[in-house]
Amino acid sequence: MPPKYHGFGDRRKDTFKSMSAAGIRRSTYVRAVILTVDQDGNHTINPPVNRTESSEWEDVVKASKTKKRNEAEDQARSWASILPLLLEAFKQGCGVETPSPSALVPSEDSLPCSCREKDFKFVRCIFKCGIRHFQIQFCKKCPQHKLPIVLMRRQLFPLTPKNPNVAIHVEQVRSMHLMHYICHTSIHHAISEWARAEYHYQLPIPASFKQRLSEALPMYARMMANLEKEQREAFKLESGCPACKYMHGSKTVAADGNFQLSRYSRTNERSKDVVYPGQDEVNRYWVTPENVVLYNETANEGCSNFQALNKKGGNKRHLEQTGVFACTCKHGYPLVAMDMTTPGETFGYILSCLKQVVQMPHYGTNIKVCYDVGCKLRTSLEKTESLACIKNVPIAVGIFHILNHSPACQLSCHPRVNAGWGLQDGEHLERMWSNLSGFISMTRSMSSLNRRLTISTALEFYAQQKIDNIGINLKRKFRRACLLRRDALKALRKVGIEEDDEEKLQNLQNMWDQQIRNTLASITNGSGRFAASNRAIENLRVAIAIFDLIDNAFRVQGNGHNRTQSLAAQRQAARDQVARKLKIYNEKIRAGPVFGFEEYDDVNTVLHKQSRFRFRMNIVNLMTGDQPCDAFHGLQRANEELAILKDEATSVLKYADALVEQLKTAVKNPIGPYSLPKYYEQKGMVLEQARKLRRARAWKKEQMKLLVKIVDSITAQTIEEENGDEEEDVAVEADGVTDELSRVEEVLDDEQFEIDTEFVDTFPGNDDPL
Repeated sequence: MPPKYHGFGDRRKDTFKSMSAAGIRRSTYVRAVILTVDQDGNHTINPPVNRTESSEWEDVVKASKTKKRNEAEDQARSWASILPLLLEAFKQGCGVETPSPSALVPSEDSLPCSCREKDFKFVRCIFKCGIRHFQIQFCKKCPQHKLPIVLMRRQLFPLTPKNPNVAIHVEQVRSMHLMHYICHTSIHHAISEWARAEYHYQLPIPASFKQRLSEALPMYARMMANLEKEQREAFKLESGCPACKYMHGSKTVAADGNFQLSRYSRTNERSKDVVYPGQDEVNRYWVTPENVVLYNETANEGCSNFQALNKKGGNKRHLEQTGVFACTCKHGYPLVAMDMTTPGETFGYILSCLKQVVQMPHYGTNIKVCYDVGCKLRTSLEKTESLACIKNVPIAVGIFHILNHSPACQLSCHPRVNAGWGLQDGEHLERMWSNLSGFISMTRSMSSLNRRLTISTALEFYAQQKIDNIGINLKRKFRRACLLRRDALKALRKVGIEEDDEEKLQNLQNMWDQQIRNTLASITNGSGRFAASNRAIENLRVAIAIFDLIDNAFRVQGNGHNRTQSLAAQRQAARDQVARKLKIYNEKIRAGPVFGFEEYDDVNTVLHKQSRFRFRMNIVNLMTGDQPCDAFHGLQRANEELAILKDEATSVLKYADALVEQLKTAVKNPIGPYSLPKYYEQKGMVLEQARKLRRARAWKKEQMKLLVKIVDSITAQTIEEENGDEEEDVAVEADGVTDELSRVEEVLDDEQFEIDTEFVDTFPGNDDPL
């Protein structure tokens, strides 16, 4: 920088500032300026002397970065060392007094230190209703009575592991925790700024609050994860998907990858070597190292339209993790996840996830697999020795992706035309990725440990959301299956086919089987005019499907001007692509005719909703005749769905019954004789189970109301139309009330519920359920 002049005469000085590469001011050098007079009487100043080399400043910057990395590593190790003590103090504080959201003073410390010499420190305490200063007494000698532990015992979570100046009440930090994982708000930019705006008018918040909160909230998440693990193992509580756990039929496992949840590479990330207590609970959803399957072969079989498993390009060297691969059950409950490190999805990811799913006691080999590229999966299962037990499992492709597969793949992998799949769409992962989309930007620059913690906790919240809404979702599916069954029976009756007419239904099945054989016989991968015509038909079908997708998005109201203009341009480009493919199609059809396909004059003819080409490319339409195969498949899938829903609803009620009984046993667990600290710790655990028991009872009562008709399979189910005015009775086959339902009803009749079906309030007031 140019020198700045101050003063006159001999006291004149120039100042030099050294700046780092990041623009941070490092130091200031001042030296006296000696004025000289030339022979003409003009004053001159000697030019500044460069007394430092650029390499010296590089050393300063390097040393500063090393110091910061060492401080971050020391901070992480300090948190890891006191995390078990914080959890113990949290349970003791809950045993002394139930945390109250309206608190404005710390709770009393009922376990004071016996040492004579005590220290005191003023700590800024942030509550839900205000911010206060309090003098906290602690002991530097006793590990159980250091300042962070004393604060935690008094229901204040410290923001630093050593000598904290700021602490947050457990109810407030819990609200921030929920805000982060439910509302998908960033800790660094959103939650900390909200806290500063909320409390700064009462007492000034230190400038370091944002950084300290970014470090403390992940530690709170780790502490709560360890608490959940301890309670689950101590009282053997139910876990997993309620609809799958006690289900007798085969369970669906959906798989998919997400390349948006990537993470940048970080040099010299020392904090990843820190071992946090309870890290196995954070890794509960992730593939263990012993279950990783190395499979390097390419995918040559199946449909050639999808190349996700063969993707090799792309510069991903700046990414340490390119995405996340995961599996869920058909109800959206997350089962297993795995970090991806390659540009595309390889067979190793899905094989590793399936290997871990097979080892789960409630899934095993009784599964069905739904994968976007499921047509290529069978050979890899046969070649993997550890997965030979599931090499013959049913495989399907989600309905959002199946339309872009070839007709042969659609006939063998479409869940709507193959038995056993019911009415599920197979796109369960897409919903989960949509829920996790709020964490994409905030996890991209995190450390590897914090990223895994954030995604694992987000998966836990998503799983709990699926459990809370399981009854509502099953009831919605039941109503949909009844409506589809009614419409299918109406369509079949129009052509003179009744549900009990087995001969005519079998004729429909035979015609469909012949349709499959004819379609597969017409498809060849060899050379010649016939193969070229089939490739032209498939290319035109894909182009029309892309046009339909863009056209539907274009017709949605509320797109806005910019989006509408963009979609209009994309729609025109897709239409031009259809015109090019149609020109090639007409040339190939003239050279090698294919039965059922003819030439078309213009684009409008082939794009018409009732065009002959669209009719022929619908796999449920027969090449000859007009038999209602669509209604036939709809009736089959609806009947399958009703049977599956009955099995799932029974599983949910059994799960609720078992969970309530386990929590009742935990609450009745005798306390003592223990030492006073152990007494408060055990009492805090029991009080936590009592709160869970109230929530579980309300959830159980709600599921009973929603699912009793599904389990009972009554002979007439009232279906309310969407407008709320019309109601129709739809026949549903009756099997009577199951023994499981009768047993659950008896238990529910004996229970006395203390709260209504609203179970949102997890932490009530100071009422003692014991």
